Amino acid sequence: MNPFVSDPEWGWWIVLYFYLGGIAAGAYFLGTLIELFGRSEDRPVARIGYRIAFPLVCVCGILLIVDLERPERFWHMLLQSEVVDRALREGWPLGGWATMLHAPMFKWWSPMSIGAWSLFVFGLFSFISFLRSVWPEGRIERWLGRGAVGRVLEVLGSAVGFFVASYTGVLLTATNQPLWSVTDWTGPLFLTSAASTGIAAVLLLRTASVSAESEERLERADLWVLGLELFVFLVFLASLGAVLPLAMQTWQGWVLIFGTLIVGLLLPLWLHLRVGTPDHRRVTAAALAALVGGFALRFGVVRTSPALLAVWQRHWEHTGAAPAPTPLWQTWQGLGLLATTAVLAVLIPWALRRHWRLSGAQMSLAGLVSLLVAVGVTAYSFSPDPGRILNPLSAVRFSPEEGRLRGGGPGASQQNRPSEIHLRSKLVGNLPHER
Repeated sequence: MNPFVSDPEWGWWIVLYFYLGGIAAGAYFLGTLIELFGRSEDRPVARIGYRIAFPLVCVCGILLIVDLERPERFWHMLLQSEVVDRALREGWPLGGWATMLHAPMFKWWSPMSIGAWSLFVFGLFSFISFLRSVWPEGRIERWLGRGAVGRVLEVLGSAVGFFVASYTGVLLTATNQPLWSVTDWTGPLFLTSAASTGIAAVLLLRTASVSAESEERLERADLWVLGLELFVFLVFLASLGAVLPLAMQTWQGWVLIFGTLIVGLLLPLWLHLRVGTPDHRRVTAAALAALVGGFALRFGVVRTSPALLAVWQRHWEHTGAAPAPTPLWQTWQGLGLLATTAVLAVLIPWALRRHWRLSGAQMSLAGLVSLLVAVGVTAYSFSPDPGRILNPLSAVRFSPEEGRLRGGGPGASQQNRPSEIHLRSKLVGNLPHER
């Protein structure tokens, strides 16, 4: 953990953006999957997902703009302002189109730039799908919702929705803030949480057009997604290593850990497993719990990081030294995590088998996932350097600064260094680099 950083001061606007953006991406991804692989009687579920996604994407854009110090410059994330100014001087839109075509700015190595463009593209796809869901027999549905064109748009839209659901977690990982920079599992965790909250939102807003059979299939899908999110969350906690005990010294850390684990995961899992047939009140309660837990996850991840800076400062003021990193297995928090993982790894496959009458192949899959999670949590807990094992993003390399250490280290890469250095002075102007 690097304590020598400033608080980014991300407040409620960013927390709500992460939360609502995850719901939008998850609901849209669910809708496209039903369109591609679902049954015809499940189409009302897909339309609910589309009607959720686009309004939430619009709200997300507003939240990001409001959070800026200069909100009127939000478009600078997408366009080069100097090129736009030049095109305007050339008379755009009546002229200057050749210049304006060079205005879009995409930095493939920047998570911020990638995120801005992906949210813009996701907004376009979700807008088309929203219009299709409002007028299912209209011209847009006939032109863009059927045949090869419709399949291509659904595949592309699902891919963009999948990316939007996880990129916010990757964006946090790319920083040097405490907690965010010590684990590479925030992206996968946000992805699974987006899926669970997206399904929960659809279940909560289901209408009479959704049949009992579709509701049961949707509830079963939510059950599997919640189980996967639970396993990823346990690995995420273990990957924090010595930061986990420090996080539990803050109330934000308790919201992250217990709000997500108990309210957002275990409670809806228990409600889904109570019976095998749909019950509206039980399903609604499970959906509400998943949505509250998804908010606790985003709030906890965003706000625990600056709280850790305060913990480190208090420890330094009282002892004159930094908190000593301790392997998880030597702390009560780590032992509790190991015990919880072992119990859940046995209990969840057994509960699935009992309540949902799983086939042998499904039981084997659930048992294999449970075993892998137990092994992963154990490996992280006993590792002195958790960041070097089980890295889900180890093959992803974007930035020319990739070789630079997190939280500080050597200077910029060779690609960013000029071949000749020209010194500048306020007294004598430009100075030669050699004398």
